[in-house]
Amino acid sequence: MKNLLLSAAVAMMSVVAFGQANQDLTVQLGAFNSADVEQHGWLNDNDILQVGLLNHAETFQFGWFNENNTTSIGILNEAYVSQVGIANYNETFQLGLGNVAVVDQVGVMNENYQTQVGIGNFASTDQDGLGNLTIQDQLGLGNTAISMQDGDFNEVYQDQEGAFNTATASQLGDDNMIDQYQYGIGNTALAMQVGDDNDIFQTQIGIGNTATGMQFGDGNYIDQFQLGDGNVATGLQLGFDNEIYQTQIGDGNTATGVQIGMDNLIIQTQFGVGNTATDMLLGIANEAYILQDGLNHTHTGVQAGIGNVMTVWQTN
Repeated sequence: MKNLLLSAAVAMMSVVAFGQANQDLTVQLGAFNSADVEQHGWLNDNDILQVGLLNHAETFQFGWFNENNTTSIGILNEAYVSQVGIANYNETFQLGLGNVAVVDQVGVMNENYQTQVGIGNFASTDQDGLGNLTIQDQLGLGNTAISMQDGDFNEVYQDQEGAFNTATASQLGDDNMIDQYQYGIGNTALAMQVGDDNDIFQTQIGIGNTATGMQFGDGNYIDQFQLGDGNVATGLQLGFDNEIYQTQIGDGNTATGVQIGMDNLIIQTQFGVGNTATDMLLGIANEAYILQDGLNHTHTGVQAGIGNVMTVWQTN
């Protein structure tokens, strides 16, 4: 449906002369700033404000009612925006040195918001579909945020505070949500969704934590929380309505949860240092509850079937 709508819109636009009633306002204050703007269609709007030295902005708009607002304050910031379709909206704000923002929107009524404050941050958004939303906020040094959405009404929220954190979100389907929050240094979060109505929440506070969430199916849920250094959490779901909750408070803990089936539940909680928990659930309505408190505990659990329940508590 989205492809048909977009094709019809493009066909209709071919009848209308290019450049009708498009609006551009570009303001440059400083030295050696550069801006390139290209608009085709009807009632597209572009606003660029550059304050400082050697900032660069590019905007390409093709379609109807697209809107872009780019603000770059500082030195050597770069903003690249491409909008193809109807009523897409982008807002990019940069304050600092050497930040780079890239936006590619194809479709109808997609929204993107980027805020970069600091040095050498990179944010990229790729939206293809209808009504997708991405919000990226970066505060610090050398952070990387990447969002890719293909479908309708998906949402991605990426918030980074610190240095050299990396967050990657990928969605293929409809009505999915990814929320990634990183506070610290060198944390890595990866979230991938293929299907509909899936949710992933990833929170990392500390240094060098890694969180991976992958969902294939519909209605799955992953929540990963890490407080400390060097923790690793991995969640993989294949099926429907599965849930994984992973909490790590401490250093060097590893939690792995795999679910294949439907209505399965894994809760892994780790307090301490060097604990390892691995759970694989195959089937329907299986449940695993794991609590590790202390040092260097190891747990491996496997469930295959229907309605199995496992409870494990380790302490020292």
